Amino acid sequence: MKKITINQLDTVEINTNKILQDFDLFAIKVEADFYPNRESLLSVNKGDNEVSQKLIALDYYYSSQDGSKTVYCLCRKDSLNSDQLKKALLKYSNKIFNPQKLTQTETNKVPQKVLLQLFFNQIIDQNVLEGSSLIGKLYLLGNLTSSNNGEVLNINEFSLDNDLVAKISTHCFSQIKIIAPDYLSDKLKGRPRFKIDRRTKQIKLAGRGWQNNENQNYYIKTPPVKNGKPATTKFLRFAKQNNYAIFVKSKSGMLYRLLDIFNQQFGQYFSPLAFKEIEVESRQLEKENTAVNCNNNLNTFV
Repeated sequence: MKKITINQLDTVEINTNKILQDFDLFAIKVEADFYPNRESLLSVNKGDNEVSQKLIALDYYYSSQDGSKTVYCLCRKDSLNSDQLKKALLKYSNKIFNPQKLTQTETNKVPQKVLLQLFFNQIIDQNVLEGSSLIGKLYLLGNLTSSNNGEVLNINEFSLDNDLVAKISTHCFSQIKIIAPDYLSDKLKGRPRFKIDRRTKQIKLAGRGWQNNENQNYYIKTPPVKNGKPATTKFLRFAKQNNYAIFVKSKSGMLYRLLDIFNQQFGQYFSPLAFKEIEVESRQLEKENTAVNCNNNLNTFV
């Protein structure tokens, strides 16, 4: 038997008592057919964003067991209450939403994936687009490439699934002005728009939907043409020189770097994160001819 490392987190212990000493966690139960998603929640009060400024991180969770949907909001301790959040949501829609401030007992029942993602979204690093946490995502600059003078950007996103499998996926962000008009009007109406500044490494929500007089430099997370695809970030990269600098630009390198940064910045709330090791028979590994085949058949090694 041989041990291999996979991109699933090993057992994690969460100190919810310490988290709630420093933060408040709100949960908003939402309806299946109408709900404030992450982007909408931040644009509820664009004229007076006092509430949104107090939010630190967002995440959205769908329960496959009962079909319930919940938006989780994290903010600094005692900086926001349920009534303030509810009033802001009412400005977004006349639907009635009831944000609930969670107790420690309730927080202990929140899926680990949600609590981890809320803190991953807060990571401060030179490779992270500032503002990601307020979009409910973690966007990475490790392989940010552009074409057409920045009109199309390929940006990596970190995410965890319900089994705590960590993934890096590459998304294409296109400026409105270069998206095919028929594609824009037919498929993208209502999509969130983003303001991305490559120089300052910032991403901000610009609102939802689009209009003919919209700022054409805003981005929508889509290829400029139907069925287009972003440039793919390589799973693993090495070089004879500057091995680490090249490695961290690959998906594997990004994942390891993020875990290291997470442990440094949030070790007071979580036990040290590490990837899980599993045992496999040597013969099983020998059947794989390439690293790509190994990746496909054994659940994306890192």
